[in-house]
Amino acid sequence: MTDQGVGWLITQTDDLRQFVDHVSEDVIGQVNIEAAIATTEISDGEVVTLTMQDGLLRARAGDTGNATAVAVTDATAGQDVGITNFNGVVDYQLGTVTIVSVPQVQKGGSRAIDTARVTAMATNNDLVAATGAEATAIANAEDIERNIRFGSVTAVQEAVTKGLDVLLVASKDMLSKHTDRLREQNVSYELVDLTE
Repeated sequence: MTDQGVGWLITQTDDLRQFVDHVSEDVIGQVNIEAAIATTEISDGEVVTLTMQDGLLRARAGDTGNATAVAVTDATAGQDVGITNFNGVVDYQLGTVTIVSVPQVQKGGSRAIDTARVTAMATNNDLVAATGAEATAIANAEDIERNIRFGSVTAVQEAVTKGLDVLLVASKDMLSKHTDRLREQNVSYELVDLTE
């Protein structure tokens, strides 16, 4: 091998070493680190208890719960905190999905629904999803805050698996996309008939 070949090999080895360092420190080191919202002041290296609240993983100082981890960053209450070395299972229940099917406009649309009942139902759920023009018309008429407007098929299923209760107001032509996804994920739902 020539001196020039040896020089090239050394530069390639240095590049490879830098790449391996990057993978081991930046990529592999991050794989087992999750983020949670601190509910108390937490110090790097401290054992924390994990809970699920409002659809978000929460961490508090101390190991008093069913699920624990170790903090890898400092945090004050309300900040994000890095956690790793998980033990146990976070104890929470799946949320519920209540679905109001709205007929298509040619069959009465939003005018065929008891909108006052939709408003009452909205106050009893953590999130409201409205999909389709007819469903959106109900939310607009009743001044219902829609937390989920786009990507509702995935968003509703995700919210329920995080323990949130969801009211889904769906135009009839959008209904099967949602119910199919919920059945695929073994998420139960209640279909409520509010046609007048």
